Amino acid sequence: NDSYQANLKREKKIQFPIIEEAWIDKALQAGLVLTESILATKALDFALFAPIQDLDSMREKLRQTLRDYDPKEIFNCDETDSHIRVQNRHILLLVNNAPTHALSENTTLTNIVIEYLLPNTTSHLQSCDQGIINSFKAQYRKLYLRNWVKAFDNFNEHGTELDEIDIKKCIKYIARAWNNVTNDTIKNCWLKAGIIPEYGEPSDDESVNREAYENNADIQLELERLRELEEVQVLINKLGFENSFTAEKFVLYDDFEVTTEMISDYEILKAVQPNNQEKEEIEEEPLSTITHNEVIKCYDK
Repeated sequence: NDSYQANLKREKKIQFPIIEEAWIDKALQAGLVLTESILATKALDFALFAPIQDLDSMREKLRQTLRDYDPKEIFNCDETDSHIRVQNRHILLLVNNAPTHALSENTTLTNIVIEYLLPNTTSHLQSCDQGIINSFKAQYRKLYLRNWVKAFDNFNEHGTELDEIDIKKCIKYIARAWNNVTNDTIKNCWLKAGIIPEYGEPSDDESVNREAYENNADIQLELERLRELEEVQVLINKLGFENSFTAEKFVLYDDFEVTTEMISDYEILKAVQPNNQEKEEIEEEPLSTITHNEVIKCYDK
């Protein structure tokens, strides 16, 4: 059927083929039916297997890599090579091993060096996961709640109907929320990750100073997190919900949302049986190109 054929449009790259083929083969030999629940459980097992004992050596390796770059040329977010090339800059991009971060075989980067973090280390080594994402979410939720508080007050005072929040407003909230994430928060998250090198001549007490900086960063981030949650809770209380909820639950409610598609039984079998793969038959219609100026023009309306 159409939905089945649509699922064949793209080949998914298997990140750890040897490991995944091994447990799949054993399961099939044992006559086990590979259901979605079994696959989900196995995926969780892989995710929880973080090499804690190797984190210090990983941090040291990253520090040595980062030492060759100016701090302003180190990123933990997406940047485009053409944009960097125009600026005549050479940057280092730290990314995790999410399948969406894989480069196509035809991609050649001239001004960006990509350093992939090892599997299952994102929560320990990636600066965004040390509090940047959490702060961004809190800032976005505050803007969202302030909109509802204002609308709620206008409705009670003037009977004005509540305006729906459309995609355009969401995009503006996202831009404002990111601008509201403080420089101190970003700096402390990089310090907490423990991967920033000491620039200049190394000193004997470098490790002592590093530990003190990282501990202080951790404390500052926790204080900032609690302050942001308090501000969110004040806004929640203003709306007078009959069944209220905590700010932390509201800010983090989507933490367990599935952001990557569950690989199907068919795709698993196709991955371990390379001689029995179906070819792509459905061509996607190309999307119309929208220029940067057109985007800015629509955003400013």
